[in-house]
Amino acid sequence: MNIRVLTNLNRLSNINCTGVEVYVISEDNLRLNMYNVLRFFRILKEYDFVIINDTATVFILGAIKLVLPGFKCQVWMLDSWLSPPELCKGAMAKLLIKIKSFGLKGVDRILLHSRNNDAFCNAYGISQSKITYIPFKINGYDYVVKCPTSEGSYIFSGGYSRRDYDSLIQACRELPYSLKILTPAKYGNEVHRTFIDRNNLPANVEVINDDGSFESFANFVANSKFVVLPTYKLDFAATGIGVYLLSMALGKCVVITSGPSSDLILSDKQAVIVPPEDPVSLRSAIKKIYSDDVYRKSIAEEGQKYALSLGDEKKYYAYILNVIASEYNKQRESL
Repeated sequence: MNIRVLTNLNRLSNINCTGVEVYVISEDNLRLNMYNVLRFFRILKEYDFVIINDTATVFILGAIKLVLPGFKCQVWMLDSWLSPPELCKGAMAKLLIKIKSFGLKGVDRILLHSRNNDAFCNAYGISQSKITYIPFKINGYDYVVKCPTSEGSYIFSGGYSRRDYDSLIQACRELPYSLKILTPAKYGNEVHRTFIDRNNLPANVEVINDDGSFESFANFVANSKFVVLPTYKLDFAATGIGVYLLSMALGKCVVITSGPSSDLILSDKQAVIVPPEDPVSLRSAIKKIYSDDVYRKSIAEEGQKYALSLGDEKKYYAYILNVIASEYNKQRESL
């Protein structure tokens, strides 16, 4: 008998895994309305696993399992963009934290791209035993492995989720190096806890509003000298992991903030890891990397080996299905 898996991850259905049948649910059927909530009850009866990367749906499914125990279907969540409670202001935001914590108690497994999840588990009352680490992938793998590269003179930083560009700009102020920060044109100065004060930029910092295409972003990385990805202290997610793996795969030395994105994942031979929200340490790292060719190239080479070992999205989704199959077999053996 095959394992029946329901997901909103369309590409998961393209992967062949012996003994696993994958069914895709549309985003329309995940929208929170009374009809879809009733649909969730049927889903929990018909499938062995539900794996969703939509947090609101996961909370509802988890809550249903808590209130009405007996469903054999396992509810899994892929990735999490939950905010630290310290950032949630007001009575309503705090109430939502409690509601989310309740729903998560009914979730059977949470697949994360980070290994250090202590703060996340403590904040939402989640047992570490529910967490499974899933290595991430190189986005746009086929394009990246063929993309021509050169060592330009500028430092690159990019992305718009939870980036601490203020610390980066402070670190680069008055340095004799050019910094290019790439952000999609469709977003303003502030989005996803990322803010850039464009009225107070030093002469060596350029903020570029890009068209948002993957190829354009990758080309900026490919022609940079090295890449810096600063993130905040209060962060549960593996922020910037897609960009740093892309940069590594393109043979660039990467500076990354310590935190969920790097802790217990990267070594100091694969990336330059600096404390969060620390412009002084970041400035020191930038100066060393820019001036020391041997050091920069050594980090870049080790980082590239690591990134390429992770492979493409097929390997990533196959890994997830193998984790599901392994969990199912453990359940069967325990009966």
